[in-house]
Amino acid sequence: MYPNLVVEMGRKGLKRKDLAWMFKNRPATVSDKLNGKSPILIDEAMRIKDYYFPEFPLDYLFRQGGQTDEQ
Repeated sequence: MYPNLVVEMGRKGLKRKDLAWMFKNRPATVSDKLNGKSPILIDEAMRIKDYYFPEFPLDYLFRQGGQTDEQ
């Protein structure tokens, strides 16, 4: 799970379908990736960061765990 990414998506009003178009995946596939059921590949992480979250470091957005690091 990527709690920081999920929190920042919420702050920007982004939905899973907003990420799905970027990778030509179904929203369910994006959900699997965000929930840790499937890996997010480094190129996918870089595209998400560069397109939607250039203001945040990659390690902040994709830190795994149960708690968020509020910034």
